Amino acid sequence: MEALQTAIDKAAAPEEGWSVESSDITEFNACSSLSWVVLKTESGSDSAPEQVAFFHFGVYDSTAYDEYFAFPTSVERIDDATVTVTWTYPEAIDRNGEKRTESMSTYTWSDVTFSIDREGELPPYADGDEWNNNGPAPSN
Repeated sequence: MEALQTAIDKAAAPEEGWSVESSDITEFNACSSLSWVVLKTESGSDSAPEQVAFFHFGVYDSTAYDEYFAFPTSVERIDDATVTVTWTYPEAIDRNGEKRTESMSTYTWSDVTFSIDREGELPPYADGDEWNNNGPAPSN
């Protein structure tokens, strides 16, 4: 699928790279104002990096955030132009990674600015926080 390959080529990737076979393309829709694919690595573990790549009428636009994140990411459609992205990750105090918490952002395609607007929270490490507690880390 050409759209998936475009996202793989443009999105910042972990060392092992994004996998065409492992990435989730089930919600890609070239006829939708806002659709997405979830980029994944071949490892497929719960702590493997993931990234959400957005498309506007089938054309790659951007990712949910500049960095990719470890731990599960889920995306839910609200309407044709709006989705929510939820990142699930261990709390900083949980060294075993068993206790999970979430951050959620809403992404909306704007016909006024011709771009995607984000509202909501990002995981704490998305803002460059120093968090190295057996939890996810930024890609850089």
